[in-house]
Amino acid sequence: MKKFIKFALTFAMAVVCVFAVGCGGETSSFVNGKVWNVTSPDGEINVELVLDDYGTMFYSVTDGDTTVLEKSRLGWTLADDNLSAFLTYVSDDSNIIMGSYENKTGRHREVEYECAETTVTVRSVGGMYLDVIMRAYNDGYAFRYKIYGEDGETGTIDVVEENSEFALPAESDTLMQAYTPSSLNCFSYEEDYIQRASNRLDGKYVSMPMSYRAGKSETYLLITESGLVGSGFYGSFLKESEENFQTGILQTVIGPAGIQKDNNIIEYPFTSPWRVGAVGTLKEVVETEMVEKVYDDAEYWKPDNYDSLSDAEKSVYNYEWVDPGLSAWSWLQESSLQISGKRIEQNNLTETGAHYRYIDLAAEMGWKYYLLDGGWHSGNSDATIMKLSNYAKAKGVKLVAWAHAFNLFGNGSPVILDNILSKWASYGIVGLKIDFWDGQGASGHSWQGEDRSCIEWLDTVYQTAAKYKMMVNIHGGNKPTGERRLYPNVINREGIKGNEMRGSISSLTTVNQMYTRNIVGPSDFTPVVKTLGTLTYAHQMALAVLYDCGMTSLADIPDRYIDGGIMQDFYSYLPTSRDESLFLDGAWDKNYVSACRKGDDWWIAGINCYEKTSTSFDLSFLSDGDYTATIYTDDEATEKPVSETRTLTASDSMSFDMLSNGGFIVRLVKNS
Repeated sequence: MKKFIKFALTFAMAVVCVFAVGCGGETSSFVNGKVWNVTSPDGEINVELVLDDYGTMFYSVTDGDTTVLEKSRLGWTLADDNLSAFLTYVSDDSNIIMGSYENKTGRHREVEYECAETTVTVRSVGGMYLDVIMRAYNDGYAFRYKIYGEDGETGTIDVVEENSEFALPAESDTLMQAYTPSSLNCFSYEEDYIQRASNRLDGKYVSMPMSYRAGKSETYLLITESGLVGSGFYGSFLKESEENFQTGILQTVIGPAGIQKDNNIIEYPFTSPWRVGAVGTLKEVVETEMVEKVYDDAEYWKPDNYDSLSDAEKSVYNYEWVDPGLSAWSWLQESSLQISGKRIEQNNLTETGAHYRYIDLAAEMGWKYYLLDGGWHSGNSDATIMKLSNYAKAKGVKLVAWAHAFNLFGNGSPVILDNILSKWASYGIVGLKIDFWDGQGASGHSWQGEDRSCIEWLDTVYQTAAKYKMMVNIHGGNKPTGERRLYPNVINREGIKGNEMRGSISSLTTVNQMYTRNIVGPSDFTPVVKTLGTLTYAHQMALAVLYDCGMTSLADIPDRYIDGGIMQDFYSYLPTSRDESLFLDGAWDKNYVSACRKGDDWWIAGINCYEKTSTSFDLSFLSDGDYTATIYTDDEATEKPVSETRTLTASDSMSFDMLSNGGFIVRLVKNS
């Protein structure tokens, strides 16, 4: 790495050279003026990548005739080098990338991907190299960087800022979640997504994902990041710089919450996370798999010593033990409701507590799991825990256990983590709900949120959990960034405003999350039967279908499920993994309707915002033959759900009048 003083002198000489060229000089290594067009396989999306005469890189994006991203800057500013100006062209390379992969959880079982990719290599005045890797897919674009030195040189760089920009077209409308400062310096992505004009984002840290409509067009985009876990980098937000105040030109910046100790000291060679932009109609953006497609044909994670493992040990890393399913969960209601006249005590694992009753609930409903939440391990002997575990096993129910991301695991100690998970595996625990990644309730920790060290700790936790065949549900954490492509055991995740907020959840929250957060990965909303606010019964029922969630935590009291009627029938047959997902109808701030398929059967679900609305759609996506359709809707007079049964085919269509804050569900079972 060049010393700063040497860089400063060289940089000054470069400035002189550039000005000489501007005054009539005929040649200079800093005169570049190169343009590359990276075009999607279908020819619709084009990314224009520019290295201008002064060694600065920009890009812009069009979808057909519509400009969806204006001229936006690329590059980095380092403490002792500049990778955003006075760059010298070195080489470029273009190719087509295509393939397919299969998900264990998610909105689509099989995913095909194809994109055009161009890599442009430039050299800084200080001697560092920068690769800008730009891709164009049929449903969006993505880019990332590689920073490296001469001849395999290694070291560290001090990142001052990443200069990647997203210049929104004028008059764009955004659907965004703003960072809300707290006294704890925490942020868990548990705020509302609201509409805001692109010229009214001044002074706000905008979280990813963020959706926007390009100008007055009908083209939509979703901006987020992918490949964060394992990158050695920190999580990012979007914000206007001071010089771009009220312009809608957003720059990728470090997340505002966290301890941020040595956060900017990055090891090189360094490959950044992907910056992802899904592009298209509202339907195309909702259905996109862009966040995970950028992983290409990535293999599931295996330990470095994999080749020396026994066949039995190797079999762990085929992840065949990952088993999506429904889970009973007692914590949400324990503080406000009673069961059999007794308040649920989370650390009471004896028969006098409620855990046995919830295990019975899971068994009776045919659910696979029961989630032991906070306090379950406190003051309980191994014999008490094993008695509960054996009871669950006899009932055919598997246990998932809550844990504190920092305190319980020795503030980031891999040895303590391994010892604890080894012990918990001996209890028969098959999954983990790991909480407080944002730093709440942690003492003495040196990282939190999306700080670089915290993201590295996520990596360690995923790997150690895999070693013990444990699935993972992250709570109090950041948004998904595609990590289940490497760690398929990560089947659930919070980073979403859910029913833990109780009565503060509105239909505006749930509808707008479908156009933002639910697109990028698993969403642990924790649906209930009886609404915790203004949402109707059918709205809450629909949420249990709509959220992408590999282990849905069903959060109500047992008697509301075991009713011998509508609820028992409905909640016994929910999909937790999907073969196919389709967007059918909807609009921001209004409503959302989609369908998903598991095997031969389909579920259609819709949710509505404040005003009564109507929706209609055809069933042409069904295969040939008859389906028995069970339809669940709100009864306005009784404010209770009602159901009816019909026979439907692919030639039929459906329409619904949805109540304020209401919803509906259609379960379609293929007749043999």
